[in-house]
Amino acid sequence: MGTPFEDAADALLYTDELAFKTRGRSMEPLFREHRDIINISAVDRELKKGDVVLYSDKRGITLILHRVIGFKDGKVIIRGDNNYFIEQQYPEEIIGIMKSFYREGKYCDVDKSKKYKLYTFWILHSYYIRAAWCKTRLTLGKIKVKLFGESKKKQP
Repeated sequence: MGTPFEDAADALLYTDELAFKTRGRSMEPLFREHRDIINISAVDRELKKGDVVLYSDKRGITLILHRVIGFKDGKVIIRGDNNYFIEQQYPEEIIGIMKSFYREGKYCDVDKSKKYKLYTFWILHSYYIRAAWCKTRLTLGKIKVKLFGESKKKQP
């Protein structure tokens, strides 16, 4: 048994699709941790902006699912929908591409769904607004703590 990267890449040589249950919060609000299932296939075409790709962290230990947001100097620029930092991968480091997913038991083909395409457009074009909102919320939280002290959550 190899690393997750090697295992997933090898598996895609012998099957058309792999299914994974999502883990983590980097692709929220599209995917919810441990609740949604993604279907990944080998990369069978040139990647494009908006594709959701599977790759491994630099150590080859963890598989990561993030969205392609651009290309620069021969690398693929990637970011999670809920992240505000970018990562760069060489195209050959991409294990697979998301073809479909199940959310609340409903199937979505990413090439055919108009709702998914609209979501992708919004995610790609609203980054700066979302990032500014996130920074504003963090700043307001810090100001609140300075003015009123540490906030304590009510115990149920």
